[in-house]
Amino acid sequence: VHVTFLEVTKTDGASVTFSPLKFTLRDLIFRTSCMIEGTKTRLASAAAVKGAKAGAVKLGAAETAASVMDGMVSLASKVADAAESPTAKAILPTATERTIKVDVTVDLIKELNVEEVDVKIKDFHTDVVVAEKVLGVKLVRNFVERAISAKASEVATRMARERTNRFMSRFQCCY
Repeated sequence: VHVTFLEVTKTDGASVTFSPLKFTLRDLIFRTSCMIEGTKTRLASAAAVKGAKAGAVKLGAAETAASVMDGMVSLASKVADAAESPTAKAILPTATERTIKVDVTVDLIKELNVEEVDVKIKDFHTDVVVAEKVLGVKLVRNFVERAISAKASEVATRMARERTNRFMSRFQCCY
């Protein structure tokens, strides 16, 4: 999954809290584009395995879920390989990439002496409802959270470095 940021805005109730120890940005909206690699068959087989595991756990078979998963993964892999064979592709051509729009409302928290910005997703929407069901909201959420955290951490670190350099330049002695 590759995440591209399209726009960053805020909700009407957005807020910024700052103290010397941490800053918090609440209710920011990130509009993103997520490119997901994998054919429909691969994505569907992953969804089938996920569903089988959830079903086994709900039925109280948590201890056998691992063996059920191994069997399902093997079967799903064989089905996916067969569906992606050159013969099958000639009959049913399929794309290997899909792009979905994902909008998230987040809170960002940056604490002193912690490099990484913590991201909490509060609201999540995609333009493809099936993507939420097939890929699982949790999977896409994790990728988007990590992408936002990495970018926010990069920006915060750069800004802190620039401010530190400006401050230190005031006290440089002549060489």
